[in-house]
Order: sequence, then C-alpha cells, then structure tokens
Amino acid sequence: LSDYASNTSSPVLMVIILGIIFALDPCLLLTNIAAIGYISKDVNNNKQSFVCGLWYTLGRTICYGLLGVVLILLLQAGTNISGFENFFEKWGTIIVTVFMVLMGIFLCLSDYIKLPQINIVKNINHTSFHGSIGAFLLGAILTMAFCPTNAVLFFGMMVPVCVVSPFGFLLPFLFAATTAIHVII
Repeated sequence: LSDYASNTSSPVLMVIILGIIFALDPCLLLTNIAAIGYISKDVNNNKQSFVCGLWYTLGRTICYGLLGVVLILLLQAGTNISGFENFFEKWGTIIVTVFMVLMGIFLCLSDYIKLPQINIVKNINHTSFHGSIGAFLLGAILTMAFCPTNAVLFFGMMVPVCVVSPFGFLLPFLFAATTAIHVII
C-alpha cells in the first residue's frame, strides 16, 4: 500500500491509502479495538452499536480534520510544523493518559463528590456519557494520542499532500474517516 500511495498522482487516493495504513498500525488498531469495546458494552442492538461507531468516527474526523486544517493554514503561511509534530509525538500520549486516569478517578469517586449544579448539568445523569455522546468524546480524545509512526504519516505525508492539493482542506476529514472505518464495520 505504501508503494502505491507514493506512486499515485491522485491526492484523494493517496490520503485514503494513508488512512488505511494509519488504521492498520498496531497502536491505532488497539485504540480502536478498545473503543469498540467501550462503545458496544452498553448497547443492546446492532443498530445502536453502528450509530455509536459513527459518532466515534465523527469525533475522530472533526479533531483530525481541524488539526489538519490548522496545519495546512500554517504551512501555507510559511510556518515550520516540525514543532507540532514533536509536541504531539512526545506529549500527546502522556496528556491523553493523564486525562484518562483523572477521568477514571473522577468517575470512581463521582458518587462522593458534590459538585455545584448548573442548569446544563442538572439534566445530565451519570450514564449520559455512554452511547453517542460518550463515543463522540472518546473519538475526539483518542485522536490526540499519536504514535511515532502515525505522527510521521499524518504530519510528514498527509499534511504536505493536503497543502498542495486544490481541495486540501477536505482531505484531512477524509483521512480521519478512513482511519476509523473498521470501528463502523
């Protein structure tokens, strides 16, 4: 696939192939398997599981897409993005890990912690983050955990293709949807 991606002249096809390669990376594959387990644990039927998979994919797509658009704009302005790549490669996994641990502690202690109630929070119960909203947030959060090979694929191959493509602002969203396709399936 990587040979075909480097020899193709179509940016759309190249981004789809890079998304498939990205999705088959062991790091992202394990992340998506964990997401499938989370999404399907409270789901009683296949239709709801499929809908949650779409929400997870939407969360990933929006985050990767927005990150890609920001990087395209920065590259078009002449900015060097190697600092972004190094930051996400070094700190992305650490930030996500700390966030997950803190959220786990919060969820374990949520019955004992009394938080002030805001009008928005009054109608939310502890199970509302399961299902569609939880799947969307999980997809958005796990997007920022870049493994080194994934960082190279995203920052070093996909973003430069998007910069030179006439419809490059749409390609990060296509790439992101491709990376989570096996969650939907």
